[in-house]
Amino acid sequence: MSIRDLYKQIPVNARVFAETVLGAEDPITEEDFTAEDLRYLRRLVDETSAKNDAREAELRGDRDYRRANPDLRSYELGEGGNLVDITDREKEELDRKIKSYEDTRGRTSVNYGDITKTQKYGTEGEFESITKTIKDSFLDPAYRAKTTLGRFTAEQQEDGSVVIKDTYDWNQLDQKVSLQDFLDALPGMIRSPRKAGNAFMRLVKPDTSREVNIKLPDDYREGGSVKLI
Repeated sequence: MSIRDLYKQIPVNARVFAETVLGAEDPITEEDFTAEDLRYLRRLVDETSAKNDAREAELRGDRDYRRANPDLRSYELGEGGNLVDITDREKEELDRKIKSYEDTRGRTSVNYGDITKTQKYGTEGEFESITKTIKDSFLDPAYRAKTTLGRFTAEQQEDGSVVIKDTYDWNQLDQKVSLQDFLDALPGMIRSPRKAGNAFMRLVKPDTSREVNIKLPDDYREGGSVKLI
């Protein structure tokens, strides 16, 4: 096993954070992640994309039904208990939602909630601790993704590959943290390395960021068929 392979045994969330603290500015790529991490990210993107496709199909079905039944009206209670016709407003909202899917075709946005739903039982519970953070970092690719990337967008390229585009930075970078703010939050940070890391970077290196450009494997199952977003 090479030194690089040994180094990659350190969880990616810890490695990337430490490298950035030490001044690394180069892009974060698939080379920084293990095969397990990359397969997880691909599965997450595929499943989120499938969920989005299902939601878009549902919205289009609703619109088709309304068009086939033009006399169908929608109402809500207005001031004084009077019924207010909101049919046109609902149609406009339906068109807006469908257009948002059309405008982002080939791109899948993944948020914290999407990742949280895939985390292993017991990870990142209500009461965080150093021991829990270390365990989750080593054992759960979902936790590693959440604490390395957080929200991100995956884009399908012309050659069919899927690439994650993002910026590696810290929560609420637009809000500067004073030393007193840091000290006031210290008790909560002692049991949460994640919160401590965020607070440290917001205090010491608030403008730090790195480009994220991660090419994902064709499929999340080893030896499986190709899946595209």
